[in-house]
Amino acid sequence: MPVLSSLSAVFSACPPPTSTPTFSTSSSEETPTHKITDVGTTAYRPPELLFGHRAYTTSLDIWAAGCVLAETLTTPLTPLPAYRTLFDPGPLGSDLALIQSIFKTLGTPQEREGGKGTEWPEARTFPDWGKMQFHVYEGRKWEEVLPGAGEEARDLVGKLVRYESGERLSARE
Repeated sequence: MPVLSSLSAVFSACPPPTSTPTFSTSSSEETPTHKITDVGTTAYRPPELLFGHRAYTTSLDIWAAGCVLAETLTTPLTPLPAYRTLFDPGPLGSDLALIQSIFKTLGTPQEREGGKGTEWPEARTFPDWGKMQFHVYEGRKWEEVLPGAGEEARDLVGKLVRYESGERLSARE
């Protein structure tokens, strides 16, 4: 059964929640544009958080779901010592190691058109964007990142794990 059909069957069997659960560790004074940035397990944190973006949405959960999906496609039933996350934050869970791993996989984002790398227009608005220069990596094709995964599954991961948060699939989609 194709991955998307399997996922559709699982999700259609679950009724939608009647309210949105809140798992925030921040205070009630947190505003939509000034949220905490230390959320989520390091390997699953989207790049906008790594550059200090505080006005994030549920698209950060979509990024994390895409990472988990990619891992299930590449390492099914792998014992824990050999298990690898899609993006590697290194042995200490470093944000810089995670950024490098994301850049090596998706390509180093660039602010302007042309040149090497991948475009990421919203990065200009992040408080920590542009404070450091990074090596420019070319993005890898999902066929290389997810060998053995079907085209439909790779396409889904590519729609979930992308720089521009507004272009990621929504949970509703």
